[in-house]
Amino acid sequence: MSGATIDYELRPAKNVDRRVFVDLLARSERYLTLADATYVSMGGYPMTDHRMIHRRLDIENLVSIDGDPEVVQRQNFNKPTEKCICLHLQSGELIEDLDDILSRNNIDVEARKVIWLDYTKPNTLDTQLNEFEGLLNKAAEHDIVRITLNANNDALKYETGKNLDAMALRNARFQALEKMIGSYLPNGSSPKDLSNSSFPMLLSKILARAAESAFPPADKFSFFPLSTIAYQDGQRMLTMTGIVIDKINIQKFLDETGLKQWPFFSSSFDDVNTLRVAVLTMKERMLMERLAVSAKDEKIGDHLGFQKFADLKVEDYFEDFKGHARFYPTHAQLDL
Repeated sequence: MSGATIDYELRPAKNVDRRVFVDLLARSERYLTLADATYVSMGGYPMTDHRMIHRRLDIENLVSIDGDPEVVQRQNFNKPTEKCICLHLQSGELIEDLDDILSRNNIDVEARKVIWLDYTKPNTLDTQLNEFEGLLNKAAEHDIVRITLNANNDALKYETGKNLDAMALRNARFQALEKMIGSYLPNGSSPKDLSNSSFPMLLSKILARAAESAFPPADKFSFFPLSTIAYQDGQRMLTMTGIVIDKINIQKFLDETGLKQWPFFSSSFDDVNTLRVAVLTMKERMLMERLAVSAKDEKIGDHLGFQKFADLKVEDYFEDFKGHARFYPTHAQLDL
């Protein structure tokens, strides 16, 4: 991750995706409390998700890692509690020595864990998948694991040497992907899966292969996906959140959490939700929130006087907004 350069606070889709994640965790507590859990992620310098996790779920055991020591220094300044631990570590080091790292920092290794691997680079997917599988191999029952991957297919590196037309370019990128991730690539995949609309689904199926490597079909436990979301904030991203659970308890978990009625639930690895979030002014947002609860069949474009938020048609986006309005971040300028 590039914790020193990315301003997560000003990325509305990333913000909504993070808030959806916290809402998912809150709903999961209907089945089993997270009060004594340990939360671990790549917090970035603002430590935004750690603040949200602490405030919303009252989780005390918070751990953040980053490979840049200067980012870790900023994390120590911005951390939400004195008990929060900020460590100069790469994600691979964390996974390799997870129990030892927690133990050295006086955290109960037997406690339930929520761990978020937040990756941004598209051309180290092989390493990211290996780490994801490695983490699942170490996860215990009821641990929640979340992973974010770069879904920008145009960034996949390929061997250059001559100009390529669109089809040849996609074939070259597919060959590069196949070479990079090997057996993680699902059978039947093809260059057509690298289209903008299809690549997030391919990534979800790739994660399914990694999860199956950690928990083969005959295993008592599985990594059960709870929510998979594709969104775009400059670059396309994919996030998947799932739980390690005994297969016989999956239906009980779904019944008690009510997740099947939750709009961001994913029923399988093939079920990817698309989250479209426009950058709104406060005036635009207030209008849309008011009309979202109106009993009338309102035409949002007639009220706004224009028909597009960048590349999103306002009428189409309004329907999406109704689903994530309560997660949309509020930013206000303060003169201090």
